Amino acid sequence: MTQSELKGITAVAAFGVLVYLRVWITAPLAINAPLNDFLLMRQLLEYPDVNISSVTSKKLGLHLWYISEELVALALFDSRVPAETKKLMLAAMENAAPEHPPKRPRVETSAFTNSKGLE
Repeated sequence: MTQSELKGITAVAAFGVLVYLRVWITAPLAINAPLNDFLLMRQLLEYPDVNISSVTSKKLGLHLWYISEELVALALFDSRVPAETKKLMLAAMENAAPEHPPKRPRVETSAFTNSKGLE
């Protein structure tokens, strides 16, 4: 095995243990899905290996299409979401929905790294 191959295998193994393992274990819990996706994207964007961070955050971004108002509402039952955030969510739900909502959410990556209250 070359040094380059060993370095690559080590990087992938570290990513799996430090990031992906927790996500995989908690995936079956539907009420945790919205916050898990948010926290995963934040963790991917802040991952120290720039190459892994770039590739994985772009790939996850392609899978955010399934986020809907119904799915996000599950976060109201997640004990990890602060009460203040839940109040803001409920207030937003009282607003009239657009007549033709977008098919895919448009979320800037800064929304994941600059959010307060979801530490």
